[in-house]
Parts: sequence; structure tokens; C-alpha cells
Amino acid sequence: MNRRALWLFVIFLSIQSHGLAQAQAVWTDEARWTALRAAVEGSYRHGLTPSDYHSADLVRLTHQPGPERDRVANEALGLLVTHLHRGKVNAAHDQQNRPGPADQALILETATSADVARAIDAAAPPQPLYRALVSQLNQLRQIEAKGGWVPIGNGPTLSMGTHGPRVSAIAMRLRLLGDLSSQARDDALFDETLLSAVKTFQRRMGLDPSGQVSSGVINELNRPIAQRIRQLRVNMDRSRALMSHLPSRFLLINIAGYEAYLVDDNQIIWRSKVQVGKPFRQTPQLRSAIDQIVLNPTWTVPPTILKQDIAPAAAKDPGLIAERGLVVTDRMGKVVDPRRIDWTGPLPYRLQQAPGPANAMGRVKFLFANPYSVFVHDTPAKALFAHSSRAVSSGCVRLERPLELADLILAADQKGWTRAQTQLSLDTMTTQTLKLRSPVTILLAYWTVWVDPDGVINFRRDIYGLDDRWAKALDRHNP
Repeated sequence: MNRRALWLFVIFLSIQSHGLAQAQAVWTDEARWTALRAAVEGSYRHGLTPSDYHSADLVRLTHQPGPERDRVANEALGLLVTHLHRGKVNAAHDQQNRPGPADQALILETATSADVARAIDAAAPPQPLYRALVSQLNQLRQIEAKGGWVPIGNGPTLSMGTHGPRVSAIAMRLRLLGDLSSQARDDALFDETLLSAVKTFQRRMGLDPSGQVSSGVINELNRPIAQRIRQLRVNMDRSRALMSHLPSRFLLINIAGYEAYLVDDNQIIWRSKVQVGKPFRQTPQLRSAIDQIVLNPTWTVPPTILKQDIAPAAAKDPGLIAERGLVVTDRMGKVVDPRRIDWTGPLPYRLQQAPGPANAMGRVKFLFANPYSVFVHDTPAKALFAHSSRAVSSGCVRLERPLELADLILAADQKGWTRAQTQLSLDTMTTQTLKLRSPVTILLAYWTVWVDPDGVINFRRDIYGLDDRWAKALDRHNP
């Protein structure tokens, strides 16, 4: 059985398992048929393409009830519910997700719902983080329908006190984007009001909020509206891929945004800057659950870092091993003098760093199951948090405010836990592993577009170069 036949069979079983008579009646009810057609057309609101869900066939078969209509409707419903629930793109295989056995219950529930339209919409993530993207997509498309915008000309950097037509063009653009109020003013003058709007725009783009309009700011202002819409659609699909059935409390790491958020009941209760993997050692996108918190962790050097970073440096100067506080042991656990090792040859050794402020893990790390051996942790490299671009790690996520996060998680998980207990444990300089009674869901998301708690849309550079591939898969029609 080929792949398409398999997922059609899954949809068939999902609908038919409810009972033959009821399954046949699903699409003979004209109101339900109309609701399905409307939902397919409405997939456009979610950044999807209605033709992927047989929109033309649904129109053609409107007045032709029978087996073909039922088949097309069931196929359209199964695909649409699956894509709303867990994204269209399967990034691991660079193809679209197909309905599988795990989707059967949701497809059945939707197909037999008293309100089909509402049930289909409910398949998409309900969280404000996602629903705000739907609203922003509509706003950008309204701008596009009115002609979008024309490029602003290049020229010298503009700042407070500047006057002229390029200042007017910038003011008009920022007003269109919502960064500048519509209050009457002299648009040709770069005054304090425009300065504030420029800084707001710079923050939304992840730029240094200097208030000066350099060529970099002009480049961001001139991004074509179609490109912004494409970028937004990609990130809506990425959101769907991670956010299905999210609990009310979860930790979100936005890799491209260099930020972390602890969300509880749709409210952000903690946030922090983060450092993430370099482009050639990318932090992976995944969903898991933090089940352990380690205070005063040791650090065992991963094989990749040993081979690519530490060994070449030690070959030049073996003294660096001791300087970094690393202890080398062989397979029998015996300590080995780093000066007696050939660092250019095979390395059957374990390198470990003792707990302490200088430890690469800092004072705390958060563990969660994943196939990449990555985790979230503290870092002694605090100065790097001052940089706007923070893709500097070897794949793990470094937190600027890790102890606050540990306190929040432990206080909710272990009755009576206080900040003082955390500090007492840290003061012992002894490694302590705390197993959580209720693991905390964690998302490592790669979002180059998101909407912040104030309803403001943010765009970021595609630091790993992943958007284009996702966009092509999202727009690919796979019948």
C-alpha cells in the first residue's frame, strides 16, 4: 500500500468507525457540507492554501451528493484537520504531514461534531501566541491588497533634527506599520515622536534601538510585503508543529529571537535572554519535558567539542586543560596527565569540569529527554548577553536568569521549596539532582516571526537559513 493510499485508509477508518449510517449522513447534510467548504476556504486565514484541500472539487460537487463527494470531503477534512493541528510541513522529511493513526480520534471528533466549522478551527492551537499571528496575517494582507509599499531611497543616516523627503517617507512607512501614531505632525521633520517610532521599529526587528535610520534600518523597512507575509506563514506552520495539546504551563525558548519565556495560564510569568547554537552547531527544534534540575552541575565535555575545539587547542598548549579546570580520566577512571596525551590522535578519554561558578554549565542545568544531547543551563559567559546576536553556543541553550527559573519551577513542583533552599544547595558546591514530580513541557522553537504579549509583531533574521526551505514545502501541492 503506497503512502497516499495509507492515509486515505486512515481517514476512511476514522469516519467509518463511527458507524456506516452516521458516516454516510455526514456529508448529505447540506449545512455541514457548506461549513466544510467555508472552513477549507478559511484555511487561507491560517496561512494555508485552500487548493490543497480540494477547494475546487468541493465547489464542483456541491449539488452532486454521492460516493465521490463523500470521498473528497473526507479527504479534505482529514488533511485540513491534520495540518491545523500539527502543521503542514514535516521538517524531518521535507514533505507534508499526512493523517496517521494518531490523528484518527481528532478527525472523527471533528467530522461528527454538531458544529463542524468551530471544530475545524479548534484543531489549530488555541493559545494567544498563535491566534495573534492569524490576526497579524490578516492585517499584512490588507496592506498588500492596497498596494503594499514602495522602497524608500538610500542615502545618509538620518537622526534627530533631520528634515526632508526621506524623513517623510520613513514617517509614512512607520505609520502604515503601526509604529507611528496617526496624530497630525510635520512628517518631514525627524522629531522626538519619530525618534520613538524608529526605536520601536528597531526593537521589533531585533536591531539596536539607536534611533538612527541607517542603511540597515532602511533595508528592513524595504522588505517586500510579500516576503513578510511568507515569513509569517512559515512561522505559523512552525507554531502548529509544536503547540498542539499544550498544557497551561510551559517553557518556550525562541531560538531565532534569543529569548525564553515561562508561560502559565496564557501569561508570561518569567522571561530571559538566551544564547543559542552557532549556525554550524544549531540548537534543534523540539518539544519535550523538563524532568530534572541539577544544582552545581559538573560538565562532561561532549565528543564533538572535544574533537573540534579542545583537542586542537590542547595540542598547541596542554596547559589549557588545567587552566579550564578540566580533569582527564581514561576508560578505567584513572586520572591522566594532559601533558602525556597525544591530542592529535585517538582520544579515549573523559574530560570533566568540577562544579562552581566557572563551570561551563554555570550553577544549574535543566534536563529533558531528546536525541540531540542538548539541555538548558546557566553560563559563566554573562558578557555575551549584552550582544544583540547571541548564536554563540555549541547547541545547548544558555540562560541569563537561570536561578529565577529554577526557583519558579521548584516552588510549583516541591511543596515548601524556597529561594533560600536553592542557595543553601548551591553553597555546598555539591552536585544535587532534583527530579520533578510534574515535568514542565519545553518547546525549542525557531520563530523568526512572533507576536509579543503587547500584541506587537516581531521579525528576526533567519540565522540558520531555514525559512526558505520551509516556505517551499509549505507551498508545495502534494495531491
